[in-house]
Amino acid sequence: MKISTLSVLIMGGGVTGKAAAEALLPAAGRVAIYDEGKEKAMELKAAFPDVAVYDTVETVPFSEFTLLLKSPGIQPDHPLLLRAEQAGLPVWSDVELAYRLFPERTIAGVTGTNGKTTTTALLCHIAAQEKTVHCLGNIGVGVLPAFFQGSDADLYIIELSSFQLTHSPSLRVSVSGILNLSPDHINWHKSMEAYVAAKARLLLQQEAEDTAVINRDEPLLQEIAQQTRAKILPISLQEPVDGYYKEGEQMMRRGKPFFAFSELQIPGLHNQQNALVATAMAESLGISDEAIKEGLRTFAGVAHRMEYIGESHGIRFINDSKGTNVDASIKAVEALPYPIRLLAGGMDKKVSYLPLIEKLEGKVEKLYLYGETAALIRDTALEFGFTRIEMFPGLEEAVKKAYADSAPNDQILLSPASASWDMYPNFETRGEHFRSIAKDLGVK
Repeated sequence: MKISTLSVLIMGGGVTGKAAAEALLPAAGRVAIYDEGKEKAMELKAAFPDVAVYDTVETVPFSEFTLLLKSPGIQPDHPLLLRAEQAGLPVWSDVELAYRLFPERTIAGVTGTNGKTTTTALLCHIAAQEKTVHCLGNIGVGVLPAFFQGSDADLYIIELSSFQLTHSPSLRVSVSGILNLSPDHINWHKSMEAYVAAKARLLLQQEAEDTAVINRDEPLLQEIAQQTRAKILPISLQEPVDGYYKEGEQMMRRGKPFFAFSELQIPGLHNQQNALVATAMAESLGISDEAIKEGLRTFAGVAHRMEYIGESHGIRFINDSKGTNVDASIKAVEALPYPIRLLAGGMDKKVSYLPLIEKLEGKVEKLYLYGETAALIRDTALEFGFTRIEMFPGLEEAVKKAYADSAPNDQILLSPASASWDMYPNFETRGEHFRSIAKDLGVK
C-alpha cells in the first residue's frame, strides 16, 4: 500500500485522531478530520490550518476519500459510519492502517476484558531489558506516530481493545495474548457474541508460524483456541499445563519452578495471571529467562490500576479507576483484605452488578455510590441483602465521607465497576481527581 495514494478521513479529533493526523499529514495524499463538537472542530482547524475539518455528516464529500480512519469508542451506528458504509468506504482502526503500511514490523498484541494494560506494560518492561520496544495502546505514544517514527524498533507491543479489533480486518500479530473474557462494552457491541467475536479476531488472523498465549482457565478462550492456526502456548492459575502455570506461590514452566510470585511488586491473584501471560509472550518473542525474571522483579505497576496512593492516620487509599467493569472490580476487592470502603459508580454499560455484590460480604464494610449507575448498584445490593450503602452526587463527596467513616487499617478503594464518561472524559482523569482529593485529605 502506497501512503501517497491515500485520501483519509479521520473520524474523531481526540487523542487518537490528532495523533493520526500528525503522522499522516506529511505523507498521505489527503487528510481530513470529522468531529461534530463545535468547539473541538474550531480547535482542530487552529491546530491543522491546511486540513479540512467537517462537523456535520451532510458536509462530508465521501466520494473524495479512499479510507475512513475511526477513533476507538465511537458508536458503530453513528450516522457518519452508516453513510460511509453506504458509500463503500472502508472503515479501519489506526492499528489496521499501521499494519497495512508497515507489514514487515514485528507486532505482539494483548487483549482481554481486564488486565490488558498492566500485562502490556509488564511485557514492554520485560522486553525492554533486551530489545528496542515501542509500547502502544492506552500507554505510550499513538500507534501511527510510533510506526512512522520507529524504524529502529525491534518490536511493537500493542494493547488492543475490542473497538480497535472490530475495525482491523487483516491485522496479523506474531504473538498474541488473550487474558480473559467477561461481559463488557455490551452497550457498544450490542451482544456478548459480537464482543467475543471482536476479541477473537486477534487469534483468528494469525498464521501457523505465529504464537497465541491462551488462558486455559477460560472456557470461551478454549473454543477460540480450537479455531486459530497459530501455535498455542497455554497459561493457567488452576492446573498444570504445557506452558506456564501457578503451583502454590511458584510460577511453573512445563513442570519446573521458574519464578516466585512473592517477588512481584504488583499484588493480587489477577496480577499473577497477568505475569503468566506476559512471561509466556516474552518467551515467544525470544526474550531470555534472565531478562524475563529481572523484568518481573522490577515492574512497579501502572497508574490507576490498583495503584497505592498513600495513607493518612493509618487509612490506605487505592486508585483502581481503570476498574471500569464488574469483573475488574471483583478482582480489586479480592486482592485486598477486609475492611474495604468501596467507591463505585459511573456510566452504565448495561450489565448486571450482581456478581460484584455477591463478593462484598466479608470484604467490603460499606459502599459509597455516585454517578449514573449508583441507583442500579444500590438496588442490586439491597435486593441481595447488602444494606451498608450511601449515595452521593459526586466522587469528592463520596471520598470525604468514606474517609470520615474510616478507622486505622481501613482501605478506601476507588474501583467504579463502570465507565467514567458520565462525569469524566476518561478513567485517567477520574483517577487523578481521586488522587487530588486524597492529597487534600492529607494522604502521603
